[in-house]
Amino acid sequence: MNLSKLKNQINVVCPDAEICIGSLTDKSKWSLQPKEGSTEEQLAAAQAVIDNADLSILDDTKFITKVTAYNRIEEKYGEEKLNQIFDILDSLDRKNRRIYDDAQDIDCSNALVISMLQSIGINPEDILY
Repeated sequence: MNLSKLKNQINVVCPDAEICIGSLTDKSKWSLQPKEGSTEEQLAAAQAVIDNADLSILDDTKFITKVTAYNRIEEKYGEEKLNQIFDILDSLDRKNRRIYDDAQDIDCSNALVISMLQSIGINPEDILY
């Protein structure tokens, strides 16, 4: 199983919920980010999916730390591009900002991260490796 499959399993019981992987080795740092209006039953079922997930689900997913990503952006594109990333982060809606802030690492295949980089002219392959 990979992270996408886990998210799909969570969405079966709690539609549109997201999962934040705060640590690759400690599931207690994984957090559920439900959409508004999710019921207690949906949240409990989604949490049970997380609780029963094996850490090996992350084996297919490549992560880098946020600090590494920031350093690569600054080294390859300069401080101005790094500041543009921070501006984009400041403009995120509350749900996505909370997910981003809670994470220690970035999933290199995360569509939001890729689109943020592309929106300011950064090639994601230069950063997410």
